[in-house]
Amino acid sequence: FETPIYEVQVTGIDVDSDENVFVTGWYYDNNDDNDKMFIEKLDQDLGRVWTKTLQTDTNYGMYGGDCASDALGNIYVVGAYQINIVNGNGTTNESAGVLVKLNSSGTVQWTHRIGPGPCGSFVVGLTATDTGDVYISAATFAKRSDGAYADISQFSQEAYGANKLLVGHYNTQG
Repeated sequence: FETPIYEVQVTGIDVDSDENVFVTGWYYDNNDDNDKMFIEKLDQDLGRVWTKTLQTDTNYGMYGGDCASDALGNIYVVGAYQINIVNGNGTTNESAGVLVKLNSSGTVQWTHRIGPGPCGSFVVGLTATDTGDVYISAATFAKRSDGAYADISQFSQEAYGANKLLVGHYNTQG
């Protein structure tokens, strides 16, 4: 990385049919005090081909999750970004999942936000087919009316709902 960083977390890795290696995760950027998602492409000798930082237009933290490539040369990356919302009860943190498609040169083709709603959303895994279809798995976390996450003892109560598993499917066009 060319920017001063404090911490790097690697969260996903994939190898395509040409033996290129893709690594994703997130890092803390000391320049603007934000967490940023990244995807890096390495050649078969592990030499850097390109690195792409993925971030929002605002000061939200963005975290990488997993990555997968398809036989068409595309790479898909999932993660989440943290949103601070000020409401009548104070500031709460919400999260939204994100799915990003890049071509083999690292150019973003499309992005899909997953959430946020009255709960936090985190995309935790994905797989890509040879034809470019993508399947993701995500989790949402129950929130109480005061904006705090419900604790384990509250998950069984109907009023608070419960954690939910989400599975999604996207074609190569998004």
